[in-house]
Amino acid sequence: MAQKWKKQQKYKKKVNGWSVFFGVLLFCGACFLTLGDLMKWENVPTMSSVKDTVFGPNTLTGEVENDCEVHFIDVGQGDSTLILSDGHAILIDAGENDQGRVVVDYLEKLGIKKLDLIFMTHPHSDHIGGMDDVIRAFDIGKIVAPRLPDSQVPTTKTYTEVLTAIAEKGLKMTPAKVDDTYTFGKGVFTILGPMGQYEDLNDTSLVCRFVYDQSRSFLFTGDMESPVEKELVQSGKILKSDVLKLGHHGSKTSTSKGFYQAIDPDYAVILVGDGNDYGHPHQKVLQTVESNEAFVYRTDYQGSIVFSITPQNQFEIRVER
Repeated sequence: MAQKWKKQQKYKKKVNGWSVFFGVLLFCGACFLTLGDLMKWENVPTMSSVKDTVFGPNTLTGEVENDCEVHFIDVGQGDSTLILSDGHAILIDAGENDQGRVVVDYLEKLGIKKLDLIFMTHPHSDHIGGMDDVIRAFDIGKIVAPRLPDSQVPTTKTYTEVLTAIAEKGLKMTPAKVDDTYTFGKGVFTILGPMGQYEDLNDTSLVCRFVYDQSRSFLFTGDMESPVEKELVQSGKILKSDVLKLGHHGSKTSTSKGFYQAIDPDYAVILVGDGNDYGHPHQKVLQTVESNEAFVYRTDYQGSIVFSITPQNQFEIRVER
C-alpha cells in the first residue's frame, strides 16, 4: 500500500509540473497576443508616393517668446526634447517612467494643449518611459517610431504601458521612413534613420534633422552608436547642423569623430543625469567636441536648455535650472 501511495504521489508531481509548464506557456502566449493587438500601425505611402506631410494652423498660448523654440528638457538620465514651430508642438521622447509628470508639467506651463507630432526614437525606458503620461495628458496628432522586426519588439511593462495609452486614444503609430518629411510652418523635419535593421535597439534609433526657415538646423540622433553613424555619413545625407543633440547621453559608443566632423555643429547639447552611474558624458566625447570649438550645454549642470530663433534667425539661448 505504501509503495502504491508513493507511485501516486510521483505521478501527481509529474502532472503538477506539466501543468505549471503549460500554464506559463499559455500566459506568455496571451501576453504576446495582447501586445500584438496593441501594436497598431498606420499604413504609410510607398516610396513612389508623396512623402511630405504638411500640418495646418495651430495655436499655442503661454510662455513662448519666438516663433521657433527648441527645448531640451531636463529629465535626468534620459531624453526629451520639445520643438515649437510657428504654433505647432512636436515632442521627441519623454524620459524615464518617473519623468512623465515632469514632461507634462513642462508642456502645460507653456500652454500646450496639443502635440501635433510625437517622435519615439526607440523603445528604451529612458526615452519612452514617460510617454504614456504625455499621451494621456494631451491631444495627439501623429506618433512616429521605427518599425521593429517581431523578434525585437520589447515585451517590457514600460513599452506595453505606452502601447496601451496609444490604444486608449484610438491612435496608431506611423513607421519612420528615411526621407519622409513633416512640415510645420517654416520648420521642416526630415527622417534620416534608421537606415536598416540592427540587433542593438540603440542603433534602431529614429534620427531626424530639423531646419527652420531654411536657416537654423538641429540634428537629433537618439542613442545611435558609432557603426551606424558611419553608415549615415557614407549615405551622403545632409548632416551639417548648427546644433547637435549628442547621441546616447554622451556615451563613448556614440559621437564618433568622423560623424561629429560631418555635422560640424556650433553647439552640442548633452541630455544626461547628474552623477549618473554610466560615466556619461565620456571624456573622449567631450574632447571631440571641445577640439572642434563648439559650445557645450548639459542638462545635469544647467537644467533645461532652450534655443530660441529670433525673427533675424539668430539664436537666443537660456537655461532653466
